[in-house]
Amino acid sequence: MKAIETKQLKIPENSVIVGDDAFPLKSYLMKPYPRRFQQTDREKIYNYRHCRARRIVENAFGIMASRFRVFRKPILLAPQTTMKLIKASCALQNWIRKSNSTSSISVDIEDYESGCIIPGTWRNDVGSEGIVPLRATQERHFIHEARQKREELADYFIGEGAVNWQHKMIH
Repeated sequence: MKAIETKQLKIPENSVIVGDDAFPLKSYLMKPYPRRFQQTDREKIYNYRHCRARRIVENAFGIMASRFRVFRKPILLAPQTTMKLIKASCALQNWIRKSNSTSSISVDIEDYESGCIIPGTWRNDVGSEGIVPLRATQERHFIHEARQKREELADYFIGEGAVNWQHKMIH
């Protein structure tokens, strides 16, 4: 996280990382609005879209961990070597998908009618050993910039960036 905060990584402007409640809200790290009894529709929609983005990342990582066991535990390599490992794994995964359609691994599917998530087949292979448990941080001092960024995203999700099924998914 320090490399992100000191802008040492080449991350596009206005990009954010989606996290859960284990992480503090930062201008580069968004988390859901706190779940409470009377959430506004705007907050529910933001949380739905945030959760959906996290699920996409989880699916991508889950498929890679299902296919390549090296991703099932912490990678104890130098950052440069880790980048090469990730790029090589992505290239191999793409080659496998293109050359062998019978070995595909399915992702989670969202049933828009029922609102249920149908788990992808990668979840059968990976299990919980691919995820390192995190403890919630004690840091709760949200800077104004981070709150403002989340508010802008919430406005975007109910305005220009709205999708036609999101209201159904929150009710």
